[in-house]
Amino acid sequence: MKNLAAALLAAIMLTSCVPTRKIIYLQGAEDLVNQPQRIAENYVPRIKPADRLLINVTGYNDEQVKHYQNTAQLGTSGTSSTESQGFVVNDDGTINVPLIGTLQVVGKTTAEVEKMITARIIELGDMEEPTVNVRLSNFRVSVMGEVKKPGVVEADGQRLTLLEALSRAGDLPATARRDSILVVRENGGIRSAYYVDLTQSDDVFKSPAYYLQQNDVVYVKPNNSVRVQGSSTLSTIGAISSVIGVISGVIALIVVFTK
Repeated sequence: MKNLAAALLAAIMLTSCVPTRKIIYLQGAEDLVNQPQRIAENYVPRIKPADRLLINVTGYNDEQVKHYQNTAQLGTSGTSSTESQGFVVNDDGTINVPLIGTLQVVGKTTAEVEKMITARIIELGDMEEPTVNVRLSNFRVSVMGEVKKPGVVEADGQRLTLLEALSRAGDLPATARRDSILVVRENGGIRSAYYVDLTQSDDVFKSPAYYLQQNDVVYVKPNNSVRVQGSSTLSTIGAISSVIGVISGVIALIVVFTK
């Protein structure tokens, strides 16, 4: 009887264990302790069509800056909702800013657009030393699939890594696959997809999808322990398969112990 109990316990442990190598993130990152890795590119988001830009103009002279502050679309007054503020980038890559004119912004960083607006204001003679701040108000990505909190993740600092997005989504449960995170990206009329293996540090840090871009979609697959919800047939088959697996393991171990 003791042998049977031991066999049953061993069978359950065998069917429930998940290899450590499939769970631990960034395996190989311990090499960075003694050999720091130089970051190839300090990623900065580039403006794309349909992005929404918030523009704020300030200066030391209240009279000079007053007419910019009274323009609600510059983000300094009017409704508090950022969804209705700012300027949506047109398909041709331009924005039309009151008092400033039309600017070509696609492919540029927010810092570059700040310099463009500053130069235009000085050229118009409205202000001598304007301070211009431009930021993306819709830098967001979607995180779907086998995460604890799926949904839309917004980037407060204008830059978001894949690891940060997954962390904000509550991280991955035990039922998630960590070796094939899918990132779908649309850029310049081209849709691309990348797979990232979170268990391998080189695969994560060197991936083009490590730094996420506006409107990326991150999808986490479930592992084999998850059945299709809503299908009683598949759930039943899965349950039967599990039972058969346990019974087979018990029988095999009983044979071993009784020899």
